[in-house]
Amino acid sequence: LGTDRALETIRVSDVRAWTTHLGQLKSHGNRTLSGGTVRHHLNALSNLFRRAQEEEVVPPGFNPVAAMMEKPAARRLEARWLEVPDAALFLEAARTLPPRSSELRADLVHPLLATFLLTGGRRAEVL
Repeated sequence: LGTDRALETIRVSDVRAWTTHLGQLKSHGNRTLSGGTVRHHLNALSNLFRRAQEEEVVPPGFNPVAAMMEKPAARRLEARWLEVPDAALFLEAARTLPPRSSELRADLVHPLLATFLLTGGRRAEVL
């Protein structure tokens, strides 16, 4: 959209083109950004326009993101959970894991798995 561009010059067609660009970007693992991630970026941009309205930088109601008729959506996936006894067994196995390879830091396996299980964090967040 441009760092020096005035907010009131941004149109729905500009946001649509930016959305297409975001959908083609590569993320970790060389995959394209998901619809949910693109939607997250659109929400952030929409909040910027809401703030700009509040601070009278743009006229009231000016929000090209809100004016878009079609926006990407996140895929809805059913969450998969470990039952508490299974998680406890998993953690105990990680805690007692013998070092077998110089590549695997056995002393980090238990804290990492515990953090995943107790926080529900995503891979990038936990690491």
